Amino acid sequence: PPGMVHPYNDLIGFLDPMKKILFVLPEYRTNVLGMINAQALANGNYHINSMTVNSKPIAYDIAVMPVDQRILFDEVGKKPINEKKDEPKTESEPAELDAEFTDKSGTACRFYKNAECVKIAESAKGECLPDYTWIHTVDPNTGSLGPTVKFPTGKYEQCESFGYGLCKKGKGFCVEMNKVIAICYISKNKDCAKPFNSRISYRFCCQ
Repeated sequence: PPGMVHPYNDLIGFLDPMKKILFVLPEYRTNVLGMINAQALANGNYHINSMTVNSKPIAYDIAVMPVDQRILFDEVGKKPINEKKDEPKTESEPAELDAEFTDKSGTACRFYKNAECVKIAESAKGECLPDYTWIHTVDPNTGSLGPTVKFPTGKYEQCESFGYGLCKKGKGFCVEMNKVIAICYISKNKDCAKPFNSRISYRFCCQ
């Protein structure tokens, strides 16, 4: 989309927290290491202070692997296991995470050139509202899927969102971390007291 960084041409690095490897274009190695304040170790690796997908601080050591553009893009597409699924680089609704994120490892990071972080959303806490689910209707004559219809679940939800930005076209460098950006607490009570479940949304974003 216009204004967004290019997911291939502007990509210069990718941090895989499960492999503990930073994949980076050789000519941008110094830039990317500087963006995460990496500290060189005697064994050739680096120590970094990062965050989990739940925005909790975490420190660990990483190796650096210089790669070309194609391999770098392929590594991004492999989806580290602390991600439920990837999402296209658009400003559409964020994907939903099935509460399978963990605070035992860092979160995945994408690094871009020709970019800057632009604020997209502010932190906010919503009202307690009826909860709904969306169901596809089926044409009884053809059996084909019809329009999606909203049905009340009989429960209530209250959502809290956390401010975030996205890397857009600019003149510098930008890093996006995969992180939780909203939590909706599900309750059986009209005042949303004593929630028994939650829905968690995440996306790659910058601060």
